[in-house]
Amino acid sequence: MNVRDKSSSVLPLNAAELQYAEQLLCRLAQRDSFTEELSDLSNGDRVAKSSALKWLTPFVDEDGTLRVGGRLRNAALSDVIKYPIALSAKHPLAALLTSSYHVRLLHAGPQLLLATLRQKFWILGGRNLVKSVYHQCHTCFRSKPTLVQQSTADLPVSRVSPTHPFSVCGLDYCGPFYVKSAIRKRGPTKVYVAIFVCFSTRAVHIELVSDLTTTAFLAALRRLVTRRGKVVELHSDNATTFKGASHTLNRIYRMLKVETSDREQIFDWFSSNEISWKFIPPRAPQVSGRPQSNRRRHTF
Repeated sequence: MNVRDKSSSVLPLNAAELQYAEQLLCRLAQRDSFTEELSDLSNGDRVAKSSALKWLTPFVDEDGTLRVGGRLRNAALSDVIKYPIALSAKHPLAALLTSSYHVRLLHAGPQLLLATLRQKFWILGGRNLVKSVYHQCHTCFRSKPTLVQQSTADLPVSRVSPTHPFSVCGLDYCGPFYVKSAIRKRGPTKVYVAIFVCFSTRAVHIELVSDLTTTAFLAALRRLVTRRGKVVELHSDNATTFKGASHTLNRIYRMLKVETSDREQIFDWFSSNEISWKFIPPRAPQVSGRPQSNRRRHTF
């Protein structure tokens, strides 16, 4: 019989043999890490007060394996789960078991890895061990690259300069909303909301706008000035939000960007009331003092 015939005659290991080999390796690891504890428990004594197992109620089972006790004696669980095998994170076997479970669980994170290991093994210092295995895994490192963090821009002058409330504020629209009509048997009316945010105090003033017309917009602005005082600067985005939000808000975009009689009427009113309207560049929230991580529209 040649060498190939001898190798083919060897039967593969079954589940019972693999479990016995695993328990044998654990007992050998425990002899290296918990020599004094095994000696004390074999003699019927308690473990020393300086031992790391003193709070875990350790005991030695009939196979000579050191296990961790607990309060789950009456639970409907197997003895393997109720009394896990005690191991030390400093032993190489614990690192090999952790790496094996990490790959078996398809590169699970530290929390899932530790919870799965504790169903069979209680590794002293296991939390730091699973974090070390996870961070040293090349597959996990490549699948989770470090993103480039853009530094936060400085706040504009209007954000850090103390001024009268709402003398410098931002404008944005939201909606539509539906308001119940005062007339009976009439359907709800579609309205919009203009939000004014003070750059100095972060106070918010909300005005109801009946429709997307120049008259309604100027009426809301007049109510703001009457209630909060004169506005010196009014900031808004470059109207691209209105263009891309919906077909109805496209009316605001045309009113602010396209050369129409509505735009002339708005800017004439602003000039006569000594109000400066500034448009911030598109996708530049830091210009109006917004955090750069804020990707939501209609916010200041």
